Amino acid sequence: MNRCPSNINHFFLVANAVLGLTYSTLVQADTTILITDIGTSITDKVAIHTHVDTVTHSNPTDVVLDGLPAVEIRGTVTGVGWGGGGLVTRAADAHYRYDIPFVARWRKGCTCQRLVFYNHGGGPNLIGAVLREKQVGAANSNRTAELNGDLLVGIPALLDQSAYISINRRGLRGDGTFSATYLPPTPPLDAAEVMQLENRLGGFQQPGISVGAPVPLVLTNDAATFRDVARALERVVASLIQRPFCTRIGVGSSSGARLFAALDFGRSVIGSQSVRTGGNHVSPYDIGSARIFDGFILSGFPYAPGVEQADDAIPLSGPTFFLQGQGDERYQQHLTMAHELIQKGVVLEGRIWIYEIKNLTHVTRDNVAETTNPSNGDRLGCFMSAAVRNLRRLLEQRVPPPRSRMAGRIVADELRFDLADGSTTNIAPIPNDPTLDSYLVDPMLTPQTIGCPETQRWLAVSSVLSHESEAITPPTVACRLGGYKLMFFGSQLVPFSPSELRSKYGSFENYRAGLCRRVTNLETQCLYDQRVESGHKTAELARPFFD
Repeated sequence: MNRCPSNINHFFLVANAVLGLTYSTLVQADTTILITDIGTSITDKVAIHTHVDTVTHSNPTDVVLDGLPAVEIRGTVTGVGWGGGGLVTRAADAHYRYDIPFVARWRKGCTCQRLVFYNHGGGPNLIGAVLREKQVGAANSNRTAELNGDLLVGIPALLDQSAYISINRRGLRGDGTFSATYLPPTPPLDAAEVMQLENRLGGFQQPGISVGAPVPLVLTNDAATFRDVARALERVVASLIQRPFCTRIGVGSSSGARLFAALDFGRSVIGSQSVRTGGNHVSPYDIGSARIFDGFILSGFPYAPGVEQADDAIPLSGPTFFLQGQGDERYQQHLTMAHELIQKGVVLEGRIWIYEIKNLTHVTRDNVAETTNPSNGDRLGCFMSAAVRNLRRLLEQRVPPPRSRMAGRIVADELRFDLADGSTTNIAPIPNDPTLDSYLVDPMLTPQTIGCPETQRWLAVSSVLSHESEAITPPTVACRLGGYKLMFFGSQLVPFSPSELRSKYGSFENYRAGLCRRVTNLETQCLYDQRVESGHKTAELARPFFD
């Protein structure tokens, strides 16, 4: 059903006059919009009272992204949030003032009535971002994390005629200053804390670290804050486009997936507690009020063990896709979440879809700012673009998405996963071909044994969710150039020799033809979008290996 008003001009006159938007514009200057009616108030285990004050944005500018003409604004959202993790550990889970950077884009000349909002991953603590600031200064990707999803989700959104918004939740602004600081009664930094921080930073002077300064924080997983920011940015961008959004999709990676899960499933994990932080309805937990997002795509979802993450009353607010790489140590955590939904009485069929992809790592080569260099393997963005289109068609036209793709089978009462050499494993991450592939263990990637609890959850989910019993085979696995070293931040190709490649394929042209056939096959199944990266373009990356 179309929720959009038929009289667009009347809608925006009302929006600007009644809904709390006041424009203050200077010639060739940024525009600041006062927001007076967006906030979240809820008391569960804690009392949360948050609100947005302003949205400031640049003049709309014409840009071209991957050949797509678009219009872009950048800016910040200010207000009062709740939660966070302080630069000093005593400060946490309290009210703070924020000034959060964002980017928004839409197709030039396009009447966008769809919105894709992306939340990036990372940002577990602020000291890591500050130490990176010491190392690389203006090149610190934590300053510009709102741009991390440009290739992964930004391009797919534009291809689907959607507006795109992304914010920076890493705790820094573009100039390297802090984007959020705690309000009283949280005490400011004292002399001992400043000395300890300065010693750790080895003489580096970070603005905002001084005696008496408010404690800075990172707001990675703060659902109440994000609810407010998302509503404010949706309103502002819709007013610029002069079209209300009829379909709103939330896409999250890693910690961004956890943040969207707090809206979708209704609860946040705060320490060892499960806390109501607002959910996905404008009026918290009131199913009679409008939803903030209509559906969700969660990639690399991290489940916090031992803490319930679905609300008893509203355990699921919209259709949800899980995209999960088998090359990720977090493989099977999406099944843990699906199993919890079953326990809360959710019927998965027609509401949850799971798409597992062979050899795909936690961070893929779409994120050029944070993957290893070079990073090889497949682009998650091609699968993401298909997912955005499939979810949008489900929401708008009731078109069923492709069936779920879930690997695994029971061998001697144990969940095992088939490998390309004929063996099986129960260790995640899962290198597809152990004779060629491996993984690099480091603090971010620790192998996880899939044991009896995981087996029971898999049995429960697989018995009620219709699926094909194999993970998706992506182009670089179907058409091998060699083995892959799987890492948390990407994967690295260990190529066959030119003579081995010629023996396997005969020529580069034959390799390219085979890879293009695989891409076409995936696209025919509505699992892949080669507008993001064509089979020919992917194949061209391999041409040097044949010389």
